[in-house]
Amino acid sequence: MQGQISLYELNQLIGESLSNQLPDYYWVVAEINHITENRQGHCYLELVEKATDSDQIVASSKAIIWANRYRFIRPYFEHTTGKPLSASMKLLLRVSVEFHAVYGLSLLVHDIDANYTLGDLQRKRQEIIDNLIQQGVFDMNKTLMLPEVIQSIAVISSSGAAGYGDFVNQLNDNIFGYRFTVTLYNAIMQGNQTEKSVIEAFNHIYNARKQPDVVVLIRGGGAKTDLAAFDSYDIAFHITQFPVPVFTGIGHERDDSIADMVSHSRFKTPTAVAASIVEHNRNYEEELNETYQSISGLSRNRLHDHFSLMNYMAFTLVSRSRDILSRASAVHDKLASATINSAGTAIARHYHLLDTLGQQMHTFVTVETLKARSALSALQTEFRNTPLRIVKQHSETLNHYEKNIEFSNPKTILKRGFSITRHNGKAVGSAASLLPGDIIQTEFSDGIVDSKVENNNSK
Repeated sequence: MQGQISLYELNQLIGESLSNQLPDYYWVVAEINHITENRQGHCYLELVEKATDSDQIVASSKAIIWANRYRFIRPYFEHTTGKPLSASMKLLLRVSVEFHAVYGLSLLVHDIDANYTLGDLQRKRQEIIDNLIQQGVFDMNKTLMLPEVIQSIAVISSSGAAGYGDFVNQLNDNIFGYRFTVTLYNAIMQGNQTEKSVIEAFNHIYNARKQPDVVVLIRGGGAKTDLAAFDSYDIAFHITQFPVPVFTGIGHERDDSIADMVSHSRFKTPTAVAASIVEHNRNYEEELNETYQSISGLSRNRLHDHFSLMNYMAFTLVSRSRDILSRASAVHDKLASATINSAGTAIARHYHLLDTLGQQMHTFVTVETLKARSALSALQTEFRNTPLRIVKQHSETLNHYEKNIEFSNPKTILKRGFSITRHNGKAVGSAASLLPGDIIQTEFSDGIVDSKVENNNSK
């Protein structure tokens, strides 16, 4: 049995053994699970390896990039890949193994092959593009029709971004005097919260009471590393599904982001987006002007043609009218001569006829007048006798009704020996409804008597 050693001594042995067994540098492929930087400039990584068919972690290790190496590795990596070191990123690292008596096992990172990561990022980027194409949504937003005039604009941007200010100024200062309604949906446009913030802005626009004419996603200038979020599948998918055309002016010229690719229209800068909107409205105005000019010219030509036709028709009408009037004058003279000759004979014949008709009419009127006077006299006699007869009949009927009413009067009935018994103000219809001790009122023709029921022998 060997002698006892301390934990420190054991760790020293482990460190020496690892140093002897793993003395070289190793190129290791791993994925960043977590990354932090401290104030001294050191970078601490948690590296993992996942199963090929799932996200299950099969290996993990701590890694350190000392500040004197990190200040060179970081800018080179970001310049090459266009993205900062971040979680879920796959790396090819040149490491050495170190075992510290206090901090345990860790990997010292001496270099990172940025081209390997660049290839992996491009692979993932292409996978996103292929996925959108396979889903049939890649060009969906591009198929939306722009309105003839763009007036209402929803902007997704940061309120403090210079790009947003440039966009608004470009719209408001247009030389044509167009006016726009611009609504800002404030979003974080760089960093880890960009994706979530932009998607929330899209959702707010979608749930707005009135949909805008277009949505503008703008950011302005900045480092390429700040634009990584716009290669996000979720942002791209939201753009493809949005029911309103989406314009992008994210502000980088070297490469198109996936958001640019799936948007309706992509522009290099926010200013270019605003200029395009103004130009779109200007093109529509010019089309209207051209249409107006075309209609105006066509109308003038039509009016000229109709005016010429009217002059020709007027000239023809005047000429024909003169010929017709000349012929009509000759015919009129002939008719006038014939009319004068036959008028005397016709007048004499008609005068005799009128005299005969006058005599017949006088006889007819005399006979009809006598008939009317006789009928009128008969009617006068009838009118004098009829009201008297009717009044007499109704008087007899009323007397009959009056006798019946008087005969049915309760007072008359009481006088014939009948009476009315009431209990609690209600007429008693049956002896069975009364109980001993009940106070009842009996009404006769000459008064009312109060009684108390002593016994009830009703069956």
